[in-house]
Amino acid sequence: MRSRTLVSVTSFVVVSMLATSLPARAIAPSPRGPVAAAAPVPVLVVTSTEDNGPGTLRDAITQANVAPGATTLTFDIDAAIHLASALPTITDALSIGGGGVSLAGAGDVAGLTIAADNVKVEGLIITGFSNGIVVELASHVTIERNVVRDSTGAGIAIDGPPPEVVAAALGSGTVDLARLLDLVPTDVVVRNNEIDGNDGPAVTRRQSNIISVSSLQTDGMTVTGSVAGATTGVTVDVYSSPECTLDRPQTARLIASPAVDSLGRFSLDVSGVTGALTAIATDETAGSSAVSVCATTIENPSAAGSAEATPESTANSPITSEAAPTSETTTEPTTAAPTTTAAPTTAAPTTAAPTTAAPTTAAPT
Repeated sequence: MRSRTLVSVTSFVVVSMLATSLPARAIAPSPRGPVAAAAPVPVLVVTSTEDNGPGTLRDAITQANVAPGATTLTFDIDAAIHLASALPTITDALSIGGGGVSLAGAGDVAGLTIAADNVKVEGLIITGFSNGIVVELASHVTIERNVVRDSTGAGIAIDGPPPEVVAAALGSGTVDLARLLDLVPTDVVVRNNEIDGNDGPAVTRRQSNIISVSSLQTDGMTVTGSVAGATTGVTVDVYSSPECTLDRPQTARLIASPAVDSLGRFSLDVSGVTGALTAIATDETAGSSAVSVCATTIENPSAAGSAEATPESTANSPITSEAAPTSETTTEPTTAAPTTTAAPTTAAPTTAAPTTAAPTTAAPT
């Protein structure tokens, strides 16, 4: 018992001496001080409609950029924010909940520029900029339920490295999709935005070959199309676009979002929808495509009497294949005309069946 007590007392004395000899290391707050001071601000609230100064959007983005970790930005204002110069580029994870707040620009700068991963922009009305939103070499970005109008360029521009940079990195030969996706913005999702009245397309994407709506056509009742590029869990947002032209297809109103089948095809009932149609495809990995060109209108003269044929043709996606037999049938009587004039006496009974007219009249002759 005495030996155990002696060991315990001795250990206690040694530990106590060590503790008293290193007081600075035991209590010094310096290693943790800076970390605590740089803790992220979880929520920043914009309270001023001014272009610059405390409580403004410009100030909030600046604070969010230096705060580590994700930041949420909301608004407590009741008027539009008029910006005379470009806002700071977003360089850190940020979620913007606009709540219908308007950002108005002067037409020569971008509304929002995103150069960080894990950014979400929702519920803003962005008008009068060169491009409403620009995504620069950023991934995992979501842009949804915004209104983007009156841009002098594109509504939303998904940027990326220049083609020569991509080509130099990949080399010649077959392109490895995985390597390509490492070089360009991925998982940039653009969905359910009202993008209309811009001088350029609603959505552009520099690396458009990664995913694209390669065809889009409608007969006024059904729209069909196909998606090229990445096809993992692809859906297609189909929009009405009253102002659609070849060089400026828009996305004014989301109609529906059909899924793409294993061959990259899709179809959607658009009966009752007026105006032009456009589409944006979204892949689980690659993100969203650029907006498609305006849907090609396909005339189908037999549509009125072939209600059953329409679903069948759209299931196989070739509305154009229905038009082909129709054009052949209409040309058949034209070729039969010389045969019936050659034998006037037999022309009457054979005009009802032009295909059998030739062998029937040949036998009496």
